[in-house]
Amino acid sequence: MLRNAAHNGSISITVPIVVTSSILLLLLASAVWWLKMRVESAALYEPFVAVAIAVGLLALIQFGLWEVAGLGSPYAVKKHGFMIGTFIAASLAVCVTQIAVRILLNRQLHIGLTFLPISVMRWVTACLAVVAVLPWQGEPLAPVIRYDSAARAIAAAGNPTDLLGRTTSVNRQLPLAINFAVALAVLHLPGWTPAATDQFAAFGTEEPVASGVRYALVASGLPELSLTCVVRAYPEMQVKLVRRDCVDNSIR
Repeated sequence: MLRNAAHNGSISITVPIVVTSSILLLLLASAVWWLKMRVESAALYEPFVAVAIAVGLLALIQFGLWEVAGLGSPYAVKKHGFMIGTFIAASLAVCVTQIAVRILLNRQLHIGLTFLPISVMRWVTACLAVVAVLPWQGEPLAPVIRYDSAARAIAAAGNPTDLLGRTTSVNRQLPLAINFAVALAVLHLPGWTPAATDQFAAFGTEEPVASGVRYALVASGLPELSLTCVVRAYPEMQVKLVRRDCVDNSIR
């Protein structure tokens, strides 16, 4: 777990946003608990308070371990932003629902809703939630599937013999995440090692390190490489196996 947490990946959330959100969440949970305890039983709000404190404290503990003891990485702290965001979204949904039930829904609508079975309401609500969060724009999967199939065919051929475990995926027509997945799952690049760091270095997100990686699987076409760099070409699959030292991370 320490080795996984030390991996500093790329994510759009920033550390200050995560830390600030965690502090605000702890303050809000404490305020809700204190205010409700003064006027009525806090039993109804105890689950919210407990989860909010747990979510906020986990992020702050991760941040503290990184700042004080050097354990983990900024990426490990940033990932808590997903949990914080999910909890806030769920809490807002509950609050909006309660407001709608208490203020907006009249008695006639309430009577009408009672004729619907609760199971139907649950399925409708679940479907609406899925539709709301689905991305309406995306990238085609055909290039990914085609490249994955090519990498698997090359790995199965086993030529050269030291291909597996010493080859990175540097197909710049696909995102870094896809290349990393192909390198680990298909080309058997050892994860969380200098070899995995070299995978990120090929895309300019990490500093180059001595890793023992000898080859790189690239897409045919750009970047153009000299013939001395090409180990094997697979024109029918539109990929090439080249020497790793020929892949310049400045080429885009």
